[in-house]
Amino acid sequence: MYLENLAAKGSQDALNTLMPSITLAKEEKAADNLSEITVPSYKLYPEMDMPTISVGDYKYIGILTIPSINLELPIIDEFSYPAIKVAPARYQGSAYLNNMIICAHNYNNHFRYLIDLKPNDRIYFEDVDGNVFIYEVIDMIEITAYDGEILVSGEDSWDLSLFTCNYYNLDIRVVTRCRLIGED
Repeated sequence: MYLENLAAKGSQDALNTLMPSITLAKEEKAADNLSEITVPSYKLYPEMDMPTISVGDYKYIGILTIPSINLELPIIDEFSYPAIKVAPARYQGSAYLNNMIICAHNYNNHFRYLIDLKPNDRIYFEDVDGNVFIYEVIDMIEITAYDGEILVSGEDSWDLSLFTCNYYNLDIRVVTRCRLIGED
């Protein structure tokens, strides 16, 4: 319970720092669009690194929002076991290349309730530049802790995958597979 409370505080602190920065980025982008039509950098250069904002010891790439389970979380740029004690982290991939995988602990305030998602539920990822990617849940699967290759293999890759340990069996991973349905 102590680690879970610490993670909740760390995630909330990061959100409180990220949200004003993302709002400012969106306002600047809107002001630029008044004078001319611009194409976001990630569309011109999809293989570019995702921009980050540093908060404390970690760099964050954006905010993940899942309305159906009342979840809003900052996403750390790079997976590590210490990092996911604070917030979910990008395990691999990029929103710009439609192959992002995000991992988190099964804490109540992190990915504990992924298992409650249903097909067609919406998931939103907003990068630190204010670009919003809208996903739809397509499939929920469970894999063993040793089947991680399924997450990253080419034939089974998805636009967005979220995963965590099963709350009741830590040898099982709950995986949510999503497809991109829009960008804002």
